[in-house]
Amino acid sequence: MAWEPTEDQRVALEQQSFIEALVRIRSNEATKEKEGDGKGQLKPSWQRFLESVGGAAIITVALGTLGGAVITGLIQSANQRQQTRQLSIAEYVKGEHETVKSAFDIVGQCIAAAENLSTITVNEFNTERFPQGEQRNLVLLQKKALRDEFNRMDQQWRATRETLTLNMRYYHGNDAEVGAKWDGTSATLSAYIDCQQGWYMQHLSSFVDSGVADKACSGERSSLDLALKGLSDALAKNRLYEWGDTKTR
Repeated sequence: MAWEPTEDQRVALEQQSFIEALVRIRSNEATKEKEGDGKGQLKPSWQRFLESVGGAAIITVALGTLGGAVITGLIQSANQRQQTRQLSIAEYVKGEHETVKSAFDIVGQCIAAAENLSTITVNEFNTERFPQGEQRNLVLLQKKALRDEFNRMDQQWRATRETLTLNMRYYHGNDAEVGAKWDGTSATLSAYIDCQQGWYMQHLSSFVDSGVADKACSGERSSLDLALKGLSDALAKNRLYEWGDTKTR
């Protein structure tokens, strides 16, 4: 692809060409004139030197060197600005990717932990069905591990929710749809977590069949699935780069 100079570079080249043309004109005039001005007066030595062929050549070389340095500097400056812009875009894309990944990671982990909480309300987790001994103790340990995991994820979600919201808005600030879809996802996830916790508290001593437990908070889960789909669609449309092409914002 042919090199296209920037506006600054074009102006510098035009100025250099003008100066070189002017020096050549003066040099040609000098060869037609006598050293005197026709009245017997000698021109100063510096003037005769500048108007000579050798002086004109030296001036041309000097101006060419100076102009070349200016043009080289302009090109280097443009390249540096381009490199800086590319690095900034790379950092932005990296931050955008990490934010989206963190959001979906914690959403998925919270859903799994909430589902497990309702799972331990099924009859198979009723410790009264097991005699005192190793098997009952194993069931108790498993129930405790699932409760602890739910509590950990619930606490992590509430601690990072606002940070994720700020990052979503920062990296997708020009697209109001992404912010709105994330707000919807955040609200429906919190509602689903609260629902599953409420279900668990209601069935601490009244266990149910697995088919009943599977339907716990089904309405909240459906709303959450729809919110996640809407968020995914909005993020896909807002993506900065698609197969290497920059998206116009």
